[in-house]
Amino acid sequence: MKKIAVLLSTYNGEKYLKEQVLSIHDQKFDRNEYSLQILIRDDGSSDNTLSIIKDLESSFSEVQQVVSKKNLGFVGSFMKLLSESKADYYFFSDQDDVWLENKVSLFLKKFREVEMMPSDVVGVFSNAWIADESAISTNKTVLGVRTKRIHNGKLVFNQQLFESYVQGASLAINNNVREKFLKYDLTDLGIGESHDHFLGLIAGTYGNLFYIDKPLINYRQTGHNTIGARPTKQKMLAKVLSLQLRVDEAASLMLAGEYVLSKDPHRESDFIELHLVNESHKGSLKRVKFFYRNRQFVSGKYPKLLSLLFALLMAPIHKETKFEKVRKTIHG
Repeated sequence: MKKIAVLLSTYNGEKYLKEQVLSIHDQKFDRNEYSLQILIRDDGSSDNTLSIIKDLESSFSEVQQVVSKKNLGFVGSFMKLLSESKADYYFFSDQDDVWLENKVSLFLKKFREVEMMPSDVVGVFSNAWIADESAISTNKTVLGVRTKRIHNGKLVFNQQLFESYVQGASLAINNNVREKFLKYDLTDLGIGESHDHFLGLIAGTYGNLFYIDKPLINYRQTGHNTIGARPTKQKMLAKVLSLQLRVDEAASLMLAGEYVLSKDPHRESDFIELHLVNESHKGSLKRVKFFYRNRQFVSGKYPKLLSLLFALLMAPIHKETKFEKVRKTIHG
């Protein structure tokens, strides 16, 4: 029997936690073939969350609390859960969403379709409904028009360098992704990189990151989300003002991508190229060529224009972070 671990981190989540756990517990899949474990780690709640977790643990054999008194933050808490659990497949869950009842079964179906060998490194993600505070879908999706840029049902590594697609609450990985991840330390980056983007990059460089073109969770917008959904429509001025935010996001993703490539001996040339691009000055020929070559990943609507703007707006990575120490070690 294969094991499924759902990793759920809580922080002052008393209002919606029980509804979320119930939506996971009630998933429809073959219980004779797969076992389910819901691992919950609280990251220092001051409300009634801990009491709710204990009640859930008493009510459902699948629920297990991972006790840890130290506050690790959003990313650190999930990484603690991942490093201390052992399963065949890992799903990540927010504390306040609602999963559609066929989410797990469709993810498992995709894993069965794409895992050809035991050594395959595979991640799977889906779309999500943007939901109101009552977890009722607004009929708008988190990925929106970005789905048009996902070709052949998967994301390649370079595509993940310019824009984030992977939402942790809509991501699952096999144990081979976890094993690759354990070679890395997100604190080396010093840029607050989120675990979902990083795991997507790992799946994309060592294996494959597949996409299910269905919204499979109601992504509740409470007004207090750590990471919320993007606005679905923006006026032109707002789009212009948000361009620099997209460029800054890409800078972080490219730095994370460089770190991922640094430990893959089969991608040494890609690592060297990305390192040089990250270090290049704004508007340098090296940057312009790199962004233009990847223009289809930068923008689906204005690939030539936005690839040039990215090259002109993105600042070189010269700041002293912990990752600079990693670079110095790699380059001697």
